[in-house]
Amino acid sequence: MGKLEKDVSKEVKIALDALEASGAVLWWERLNSGKVRTEYGGWLQLCKNGTSDFIALLPVEGGILPYFIETKSDKGRQTPAQLQFEEKVEACGCLYELIRDVKDMRVTIESVTNFQKNKLNSIDFS
Repeated sequence: MGKLEKDVSKEVKIALDALEASGAVLWWERLNSGKVRTEYGGWLQLCKNGTSDFIALLPVEGGILPYFIETKSDKGRQTPAQLQFEEKVEACGCLYELIRDVKDMRVTIESVTNFQKNKLNSIDFS
């Protein structure tokens, strides 16, 4: 049996913490979409439906590149709203990636940031 989406998300959080500590990621945040009921009975709107699970800022030559990360299980599929979000952020020149295995992040970050391969290899992604 493959990993559940919540397990992939947990691994991504751990990896982003390590990457931020190393300088390969400048900042990151977990994003939540939808609405939640407040303790007073009202509703609080979170991010719009379709928003990715995470955003990270990557240091690139000449600036910063927003990196949107959507986590899914081995068989998980993007919703139509998530596909629209992917198209929108890519049209703006941002990076979007569907992650089923946290190790894919290593390849992406290494290729986009030119972060030293030996430094990335020393970061524990598990």
